[in-house]
Order: sequence, then structure tokens, then C-alpha cells
Amino acid sequence: MKKFNDFDASGNWQLLIDGNDDSWWDYKIDAIERILEVIDDEGENRLSNYVYEGDKLPFEELKLQLEKLAEEDFYTILEEIKTICEFEGEFKLYNISDEDEIDFLKDEEDTDDYFDYDD
Repeated sequence: MKKFNDFDASGNWQLLIDGNDDSWWDYKIDAIERILEVIDDEGENRLSNYVYEGDKLPFEELKLQLEKLAEEDFYTILEEIKTICEFEGEFKLYNISDEDEIDFLKDEEDTDDYFDYDD
């Protein structure tokens, strides 16, 4: 099993799509942009159909609003966007440079392939 210190991460933010490693980003905003692009490209409806807090936001503004949200709110809004766009995939975004996030990942079953905490 691969140990966390041996994992070759090329950024601080790991994006998983449908449980598979998609990409690594230095900044959360870039990972959010990737998520929105995937939804817009692969969803049945375009992202421009999504209204956030009563306003139809341009792509760049929506990206900025999502970055500001707490994790729970982020995933709630993301689910709304996926529903509007009729996108079926699942996203997980992890901040691997945050010790609290790593502690959280210890409890998740799907991380066993990447992390070994029993050193």
C-alpha cells in the first residue's frame, strides 16, 4: 500500500471524479473551475441555466462564489448545479496539505489505496 509521504502529488488539491483520480491543483479555485467545466461539458444542460441566489452568474463569478463556501455548503450547491445540468457524476475535492483534511480521510474507506497511516 502506498504511504502518504510517497504519494506523488503535483498540487495541494486532489479532484476525484466518480472515485477516480482526475487531477491535482495548486489552488482550490482551479479545481472548482475543472469541476464546473466537466459539468458544463458532460451535463445534459449547460451551466448557464443555473441561477445562484436569484442571479444568473457568469462562469467566473460562479467559480468565485463556490470557492468562498464552507465545504458542506459547497457540496450542497454543487448538487444543485448537477441537478440543473443533469450531470450524474460524483466529485470529491480534497485539500491534502491540510492536516485536518488528512485526519478526515483516515476515516474514509476509499482512501486506503492511497494512504497508509499505520507507520
